[in-house]
Amino acid sequence: MLKSILLRCMRALGLAALADRAWYGFNRLCNSGRNRRFRTTHPGLTLPPDYMLYESYRLDQQLYYTDGQATAQWICAQLEPYGSLATATVLDWGCGPARVIRHLPQLLPGARLAGSDYNEATIEWCRAHIAGIDFRSNGVQPPLDFGRDTFDAAYALSVLTHLSEEAQVAWMTELYRVLKPGGLLLLTTHGAAFEEKLTAGEKLRFRRGECIEHPVEQEGHRSYSSFQPRAFMERLFSRNWQLLNFAAGKQHAWGPEQDTWIVRKKSVMVMSNE
Repeated sequence: MLKSILLRCMRALGLAALADRAWYGFNRLCNSGRNRRFRTTHPGLTLPPDYMLYESYRLDQQLYYTDGQATAQWICAQLEPYGSLATATVLDWGCGPARVIRHLPQLLPGARLAGSDYNEATIEWCRAHIAGIDFRSNGVQPPLDFGRDTFDAAYALSVLTHLSEEAQVAWMTELYRVLKPGGLLLLTTHGAAFEEKLTAGEKLRFRRGECIEHPVEQEGHRSYSSFQPRAFMERLFSRNWQLLNFAAGKQHAWGPEQDTWIVRKKSVMVMSNE
């Protein structure tokens, strides 16, 4: 919470970009030896540029690769009970520099894979370095560059967590559009485990079911954080999605864990009267 308050103050003073660059430089220095050793032991592995990696995840190249691989396996394990992915069309919405989706061709050789992200430079890098996947760019607001009923499954890891409430509603409508009837969607969000990052007043609103926003940077940026209580997400799903599974994030030694949601697209969209 203190870090978020400091970042918002620095942005108000026009110092956010300077602070970001300083933090990037510090992380680059701290990880330089570890990254050098990883590249030495993996000479043929294509890795994203340092700042691109820093913007999307962490500046630890080994963690980018091994955690991405483990997360890809986890996604398959999470979705398989609700429908086979062996020959499915699968979308990674908010793919970043392919941390997760680069591993899916080995796990799902018969699947058709696509990734989309609002960072055009990241998508250009993915197109140039990650083969066999259809990478396309999108804006912070919908639409996606895919047709209606394209995908059997989609996942978005910590994407709604960097969008406003209005944008989250809009993107759920868009994901409904590109998924086939009965299509699966896996999302992770900032749930109750992240209450420590909220002020006392924000905690009260969060517990009333309100989405809380910390707009430190522009929407979509990693420093723009949103926090989604369970009641808020259930309202988001109530009309057009069948909730299949919810796993509340826990507190760990390394920090809070995000909530995990798996929903299925209903066959007929119900329009809001609000």
